Amino acid sequence: MAIAGGPVFAFAKPVPYNPNNLRHPRRDELLVALAGPASNLLQALVGAAIFRSVEPLYVSASQVTLYWILYLLNLYVYVNLILMFFNLIPLPPLDGSAIISPFLSGKARMAYYKVQAYSMPILLVVLYVIPTVLRVDPLGTYLTWTATGLSNVLLGG
Repeated sequence: MAIAGGPVFAFAKPVPYNPNNLRHPRRDELLVALAGPASNLLQALVGAAIFRSVEPLYVSASQVTLYWILYLLNLYVYVNLILMFFNLIPLPPLDGSAIISPFLSGKARMAYYKVQAYSMPILLVVLYVIPTVLRVDPLGTYLTWTATGLSNVLLGG
């Protein structure tokens, strides 16, 4: 992927769970799918709170160590937000697919299941082909509006 000039990513190992243990399958699958993005959001919020409490010390002390602490906290917040919003994309195996499917019914649900079979090629086209051929980066635009925007709000950027 790096050779192709696009973003580098790999699949994380999914957290196994037994769907037979879910009391309310439609609702509980949604909750399981939201757990990953919620965890990323919580980590970003904690990182931002630490950033906001350390930042005034840097302004007054102007120390190299504090600069690097703030830099790493900024990166920590941003990466967690990128992961959160990326995982909310409604294509399998991303969490967004399990979040959107409970809200679909009938023909819409069947059409969505048919599209799911092509989710990896669709994702690769969005990540590499469209930006290369059309010079338009829909994923980059989406992440700029979401992850970068929220990061700026949280960190006061």
